[in-house]
Amino acid sequence: MRTNYILLGLVTLTVVIGLYLSSNPEHGSELARMNREAAFTGEGRDMALTVLAFGIAAFIGYLAFTRR
Repeated sequence: MRTNYILLGLVTLTVVIGLYLSSNPEHGSELARMNREAAFTGEGRDMALTVLAFGIAAFIGYLAFTRR
């Protein structure tokens, strides 16, 4: 099967699920509550962003030094 058809099927599935969830207000409020509870707050967010920044800097440094 061609990759384009697989990609089109996944996009269609995502749209259908999104329309279903957005049409049900109870599902929407439950998803919003889950997102609030799962989000980083305060010091945890600062630590996650710091680790992410160091990781990106290390990757850029790795690419800079290994490239000839």
